[in-house]
Amino acid sequence: MDLYLCEKPKVGRALANILKANDRKEGYATDGGQIYVTWAVGHILEVFEPAEYDEKWKRWDVQHLPILPQQFQMKVKPSFKKQYDVVEKLLKKATTVYIATDIDREGESIARELMDRAGYWGTTYRVPIASLDPVSIREALNDIRPGEETYNLYMAAIGRTHADWLIGMNFSRLASLTAQAAGSRESLPVGRVLTAIVALVAFHDERRKNFVPHDYFTIDVIGNFAKGSLKANWIPPRSITDDGGRCVDQAYAQRLAAQLRSASITVVDVKTRETSKKPPLPFDMTSLQQYCANRWGYSASKTLKAAQELYETHTLITYPRSDCKYLPDSQFPQVQSILDALVEGDARLADKAALADSSKKPMAYNTSKVGAHHAIIPTTKVGDFKALPETEKNVFDAVRLRFIAQFCEDQVDKVTKINLEAAGQKFLASGKVPVSPGWAAVYGNDPEACDPKDDKDDEETDSTKQKLPLLEAGDQGTVSEALLQSKKTQPPKPFTESTLLGAMNNVSRFVDEPELKKILDEKDGIGTQATRAGILDNAFRYGYLQRKKKQIVATDKAYGMLKIVPPALASPGMTAGWEKQLDKIASGELSLEEFEQKIVNWMTKLVAAGKEKIANNDLGSAATDFAEKAEESNHQCFECSAPLKRIPGKNGYFWGCQDREKCGATFPDARGKPKKREKQPDNAPECPDCGKAMRMRTSKKGKGKGPSKFWGCSGFPECKSTMEFKG
Repeated sequence: MDLYLCEKPKVGRALANILKANDRKEGYATDGGQIYVTWAVGHILEVFEPAEYDEKWKRWDVQHLPILPQQFQMKVKPSFKKQYDVVEKLLKKATTVYIATDIDREGESIARELMDRAGYWGTTYRVPIASLDPVSIREALNDIRPGEETYNLYMAAIGRTHADWLIGMNFSRLASLTAQAAGSRESLPVGRVLTAIVALVAFHDERRKNFVPHDYFTIDVIGNFAKGSLKANWIPPRSITDDGGRCVDQAYAQRLAAQLRSASITVVDVKTRETSKKPPLPFDMTSLQQYCANRWGYSASKTLKAAQELYETHTLITYPRSDCKYLPDSQFPQVQSILDALVEGDARLADKAALADSSKKPMAYNTSKVGAHHAIIPTTKVGDFKALPETEKNVFDAVRLRFIAQFCEDQVDKVTKINLEAAGQKFLASGKVPVSPGWAAVYGNDPEACDPKDDKDDEETDSTKQKLPLLEAGDQGTVSEALLQSKKTQPPKPFTESTLLGAMNNVSRFVDEPELKKILDEKDGIGTQATRAGILDNAFRYGYLQRKKKQIVATDKAYGMLKIVPPALASPGMTAGWEKQLDKIASGELSLEEFEQKIVNWMTKLVAAGKEKIANNDLGSAATDFAEKAEESNHQCFECSAPLKRIPGKNGYFWGCQDREKCGATFPDARGKPKKREKQPDNAPECPDCGKAMRMRTSKKGKGKGPSKFWGCSGFPECKSTMEFKG
């Protein structure tokens, strides 16, 4: 039996169509003979929690650190148990397995961990599917490779998973216990990418706070010529400028401004050229999130959620969690079909689609630059654009207009630069005249729609937009106005959603070592297109970052956490070092065991140093940074009457008793207030899906309908199984 194992149902269905496995069953498809196609739902398995290895690790106690499982174990996520059972059953029957997950580390891991758990050790092949269109799938089926070629990718994925688990579990507890030793009850989650992102914002904020401005001076002149007037900017001599070319000599600027009034001004030379600007490449997830943040103020998670809906529910766009801006050549024949579908779904788009030349193959089509996924573009599905919710409508509009722009002519402008001289000083006048809007016409020639920015230069002038007179070298005129202005240098702008995403994507500029910079460039920074939005959300939820209108800044809690954790954890250089080691595992130069031993040795040493500081009460600034605030809780524990505190957790807020030694009870959060748990009946049934105990829950009131009781799985939100309550 030949079993094709895909990463997600959508991939499975597309592959099954090509393999003519048209007999659809629950969780798989078959041709009725030798071929079976099944799928995971992303990672179906997850690593055990500490307490599942050893009961003593349930309690956060510094004496129980470091947490080092003798052997890592995986468990089935309760909500995916049904599909896991299907996959396991098929794997036990299979004689040959074709891995058809994403062609990367995580894709390999999703398939191999299921195969390992099911005990499959038969013949294995790799199907390198990069896109879901029929042509690309057929090309992949004609390029099937031996499974051993990609096995080391699985080893690298295991190394990354285990190392991240060790960092998160050990340093989150160590940091929190250090804060508690200083008198705080703060929980301080720590993670390799999370901590680096928080540090990125905090260090940027520090640069802003420590910035020392200085004065500089500009002079703009109006020159009147027989053929017209122009505005020109002074180019000060280097002897009186700072590193940015700004004049810092006030007396010099004042003398010159006085000399310029009514002075003659001469044209030195005139340079005119046409510039062409190609359309921006189709979106990957980060660039789509940046565009939507700048255009509509959407958070990264809001854009990702809308894109997922457009992909999974409406099937109007291709896979959104992509880190690629290019498309496979095999998809080019579909261009006209996509354009037709867009117009059929929204007739108002006809004029813009008519600007596209579907016979023109743009640079975006380049198979050699496509990785596990290609750029985000519309599909051939016809959808009613007007019926989409507003957020999805805006995100889809961004994707479809960017796609149409690929097939339009370049935007062409005529740029003129005039060098002038007056009072022995150099001046420059610039002007730009549109020649052809090209692809910008798709956006109605609206710069905000073409390329929205949220960090516009406050000092930007309209001088480049002026229409210059037709002057020649040697033409002379008179200065009618010389405007002297005193200005101050400005600190770096605060991060916004867009610029922070950009910094995460280009984090190499914050690393000095050339080799590590290169690694981060190749890996597109820290985090992945699929995880950045969630990690950012966690940073806000844990209280490390906060929004001030569009600005994102670090909190006091973030600064306190960064003073406690080892500096290496806050550096993107650590991620680069890890990636270097993981690449060696993938290439066979380093074993998984060697890598994990290095991580364990390094972590054990740092944890020991942290434990020693707690034992010696050597808490440094934590003693003041995390001293308990005088603020009293307004809520008391339902078990012991000690104060309760609202705490951000993995699945949202909860309330915890502050007398952890004697009580430590926790309670659910109900709209910002603690909720006493209902007394559970003795006859609570087991969950039919995951086997955990069911809890009696109460539904919310509906229109004309009172609350009602039902059984809900205690494993929620991983398991969302419910049963009718018969009281």
